[in-house]
Amino acid sequence: MKNRDFDRIVDVFGIKEGLGNPLHSKIIYDSSRKEQKKWLEKVENIIKDFDDGKLRAFGRDRKTAKKINKLIKLRTSKNYKTWMNVVMKFFKGLRYLLQRELRLGKPISRKNLDKLFISEIKKQSFYNSKDLIKTKKTTGKIEIWYISLNKSPGYNKKFVLWRDTEFKIIILLDKGLFVWMYLNVNDKYKNKGLGTKMAKAMEQFARKRGIKRFSVEWPNRNYWRYKLGYTLPNKLCIGREGYSLECFK
Repeated sequence: MKNRDFDRIVDVFGIKEGLGNPLHSKIIYDSSRKEQKKWLEKVENIIKDFDDGKLRAFGRDRKTAKKINKLIKLRTSKNYKTWMNVVMKFFKGLRYLLQRELRLGKPISRKNLDKLFISEIKKQSFYNSKDLIKTKKTTGKIEIWYISLNKSPGYNKKFVLWRDTEFKIIILLDKGLFVWMYLNVNDKYKNKGLGTKMAKAMEQFARKRGIKRFSVEWPNRNYWRYKLGYTLPNKLCIGREGYSLECFK
């Protein structure tokens, strides 16, 4: 089978189609412990005895269902073995992460945690009084979004991917999990250690507040592994450098 066929299958999970992210986020980040136990049963079932109906059952919204159907349509008699290998690796990766979450997830204290993070950001050398810090609290979750205005020359009050110097983190209180949703440094300020400085400062403070587990979805493999010490088992890598479910530590 030609490599481009393999790549097309991986692309559905990865950057071109983005099927992997909503499935991973829904199951690993957004689901309660009780829901994760049910997800694990479904994942085990599809691994044990695959059929298209079981795969389509993971399409809980219109966009995800459409991408799953596109994935199914890519399967042919010639690429069947490779198609199954990619799909099974994805679900085996989800099984590994679900088992990990059910084993290690523990609640943490939520009292004033958003305010404590804001206070800590303002103490950092990368912070400027004109910078923006936004927070949002929902049931079991705290979101913190920091934008360095003096290092984001193109900022126009709208989010643009890979443009500004900013980060967004989510604290999943019921799981005791710190999730990097986004981290970027403007091109003008890259390769000066700023992103790593921001990341390490936030993780160090999180540990002081009792958070022991950290995660990043769809990681830049080299950066998160070699700069920040995250673990990325091969079982979580779908394709060559195209897509990875999660880095963690």
